[in-house]
Amino acid sequence: MIREETLEELGHEVKADKDHAQLLIQIYPNADKFVTDDWEQTKHFKSQGAFPDGLPKLYAELGEIMAGVKPGREEERERILAINIGLALNDIIVANHIYEMAKKKNTNTKLFLLR
Repeated sequence: MIREETLEELGHEVKADKDHAQLLIQIYPNADKFVTDDWEQTKHFKSQGAFPDGLPKLYAELGEIMAGVKPGREEERERILAINIGLALNDIIVANHIYEMAKKKNTNTKLFLLR
């Protein structure tokens, strides 16, 4: 079992996938902010039996922080619990990787997801 004191020593941001989310919620109940990549999907996982002790109050979705709609860390000692169980986190990483590759190749090709 991880003690909250250990988390204090390790840092102030904790990330979890869906398989470890409930454990972190139990050992990190005093987080200042709870962030997830997709709130609707997180609630869906709860309806399927995940998070039997309930979900923390949502502060923001990851996209809201990335877009500047809500601030991320506002104080150095702030503790943020991030549970990213959807695909949005992977989407962001892959999209950024593709973007960086295109910049290096000086590619100006427009990609259309929907037509």
